[in-house]
This record gives sequence, C-alpha cells and structure tokens, in this order.
Amino acid sequence: MEKEIPIYLKNKTKVIDIHKNLDESYNIKLMLEVLGQNDFIPFLSSYELTFAEKKEKAWIIDFKNRYSYLWNQGYELASKINPEGTIWGYIKNGKFIELETYKSTSQEANIHPVIVKVKSTQLKNEFEIFNSLLYGYDAIISNKQEMAMPTKYKRKSKCHICGCETYKIYINIHNTGKKDLLEDQACEYINEDNWVDAFDWISIDLECSDCGKKTKEWFEMETM
Repeated sequence: MEKEIPIYLKNKTKVIDIHKNLDESYNIKLMLEVLGQNDFIPFLSSYELTFAEKKEKAWIIDFKNRYSYLWNQGYELASKINPEGTIWGYIKNGKFIELETYKSTSQEANIHPVIVKVKSTQLKNEFEIFNSLLYGYDAIISNKQEMAMPTKYKRKSKCHICGCETYKIYINIHNTGKKDLLEDQACEYINEDNWVDAFDWISIDLECSDCGKKTKEWFEMETM
C-alpha cells in the first residue's frame, strides 16, 4: 500500500484504509503520525484579498449567477488564461465554449498558496501537510517556480466540548491512478517517481485528542 501514499507524506502517515476502483483510481485514508506522536495543532493559511482580487471575485460570482441556467443543465464551468485576461465559459461535449473575458486590472500575478500545517507540542516542531503550490495534479503540471507571497495562518480553535487544543488528523486523498496519469493524461512533469503526488482531491478530518469529537472535512480542496 505504500506505493499509493503521496511521497511527501510517506514518513509522516500510516494507512488507515484504501479503496481501489475498477478504473485503477483509488481513495486512501491516512493518519498523521510522526515518531509515534499523533496529536497535533492544525493551522490553515489565510490572507487578505487585494482590491483587484475582491473586484474579480465579485465579477465571477455575478458571472455564475447570470449563467446559472447552464450549470443547472449540467454544463461544467471552465476558464482559460491568456494575455488579455481570463476567458470564462463552459465545457460541452469535451469542447470549451467561450462566454466572457475578465480583464484583470492588477499589475501583480499574486499567488496565494493554500497551506495546511500542523504543530506538535511534544516534538516542538511544525511542518506542512498540504501546499497547493507543491502537491496535487494542478501544482505538478504547472511546474511553477514563482515564490509564494507571505502567508498568515489561522489556528484551529480548541474543541468546544472539552477545550482540548490538539487533534488526531486524518488525510483523505483521491488519485485517478497510475495508468490515467502516465498514459491517458500523459504530461512531461508527471512520471514514475511523482505520480502519487498528482492526486485530484484532498480532505482532512479531525478528531479531538481528548474527547474524540470528530470534525469531517475541516479542510477540502480539488487539486485537478
């Protein structure tokens, strides 16, 4: 089962469950454990949107509302970036249909990584368990080298049942499978060594270290 664990998590987790599908895709559930320790304080990255980003976000919400009849019919929202801005549209029968272009007024290509990190009170250290610039399908095929902007972190609040500050952390990952990534969607940046890091979905569940209260999908993100 180790061959299905993302490389960057191999020395930090143990397999709780794995389900393999007929198409060779699979779901794997991992428990975070480092040097016998499995109680951690989780943190999630946060940042303040710039004026340009707030304006663009509002435009996207309006765009989705104006074309809601398409999404209700099952068409998939899609976008493409070109020198003029971001082209927004939808996918129909595998073909991208252009609807509108949003021309960004921002002079900076801001990159806001989504990062989950944890701190161990016993080991007195902290480390990342997900970084959207490094792990997941989109991160790997983009092969970006840009430096991320400084990131602030929001600490997970204490358990409202017992007040405990630490949690057992379960990482759920879906991967479309080795054959799909190396043959059906072959890309120069995905290979025999890193395909397990090119997963398409990740979520994180928490369980209070003291009373056992569970928080499903405290964090969730599509990465493809």
